[in-house]
Amino acid sequence: MSAARPYAKAAVAFAEEKKSLSEWLHSLRLLALVAADRRVKKLVLNPQLSLEQTVDIFKSIVQPLAPGVENFLRLLSERKRLSLLPAIAELFAEYYARQAKILVVDVSTASNLSATQSAQLNQVLSQHFAKTIDMRQHVDAKLLGGALIRADDLVIDVSVRGQLEKLAKELV
Repeated sequence: MSAARPYAKAAVAFAEEKKSLSEWLHSLRLLALVAADRRVKKLVLNPQLSLEQTVDIFKSIVQPLAPGVENFLRLLSERKRLSLLPAIAELFAEYYARQAKILVVDVSTASNLSATQSAQLNQVLSQHFAKTIDMRQHVDAKLLGGALIRADDLVIDVSVRGQLEKLAKELV
């Protein structure tokens, strides 16, 4: 991820200057999906393709691109860094979320939450953190019940397993 950081920072700076952060985010997310495709990876590694042909592959799949993204693609292609697109998009998204006061929260549960449970949890988390919540739910069969909530560096363990481990420590 460290190799992607300077590119992500440069992309953010440019997008901020042009007041097109959300458009850049959308373009980068799509380009990252394309770059991660094994068929595209194989094409991009073909030494017979010119820089323009490589950029054209991405442009033909992702349209329209935010202003400036084509030049960014060209730069990544020149420097043989197209493989960094997924990491660049992830870093860009993190920055965008901070700017928009959106907190990405990973919620692991033993089974899928109902729509009502999900909405209630989202509301509680939104009030607690005073931010808009982007909740990503995962089912973890290792949990007996409850939830494990991760937001930035904070972990809230309200799982049955976590409570049992805490009880065991207290009894010892």
